[in-house]
Amino acid sequence: MVARVRARRRVPEHIAIMVDYNQALTVAEALARGRALDREAVVWLEEPIRHDDYAGCATLVRELSTPIQIGENFSESTAMATALAAGAADYVMPDMERIGGVAGWISFQSFYGRPAHRATAEVSIYVSPLHRRRGVGRGLLAEAICRAPSFGVTTLLGFIFAHNEPSLRLFEGFGFQRWARLPRVANLDGVERDLDILGLRVPDIPSAAF
Repeated sequence: MVARVRARRRVPEHIAIMVDYNQALTVAEALARGRALDREAVVWLEEPIRHDDYAGCATLVRELSTPIQIGENFSESTAMATALAAGAADYVMPDMERIGGVAGWISFQSFYGRPAHRATAEVSIYVSPLHRRRGVGRGLLAEAICRAPSFGVTTLLGFIFAHNEPSLRLFEGFGFQRWARLPRVANLDGVERDLDILGLRVPDIPSAAF
């Protein structure tokens, strides 16, 4: 395996090399091979041992400098949570179908697209109907607020339909204030809807929100 990895010397440096053992090794074998591969600038070792041997995977994480990647065999999100709690991986690659699908997502996007507004971003949240009322939206918004300064963002905006009371309550719970209303700017299923613009200065987050 090491001889094969040394083939990277024949390919451009920007081409990444990962190694997948398909759960074929024991912990001892994985340690021996991993230590050899530590010298080869491999991006990660994927599932070198049984996918559900989280204690063994945690040993590899501690002992090897090459990152350990697991996850495609997680069954339900609880398996992923257990693996993360055990420190069993440096990277995870979950199969979305096997762990129950995407619970939700959050995104930042440019507010106006001009340099003067670089520190202002629109934050958007989506939570799957199957995962609503479970704290997913609250967790996502909290993470967005915490990470905003690392992106150079000092002002967050939320564009929320005025009839979407659950989302309005969520944002207001984190200190967002209603800064403006754009009347009847959207048409949803033949109904004209107002759009509320909520804003938060990131340094002004109330501590009670967390």
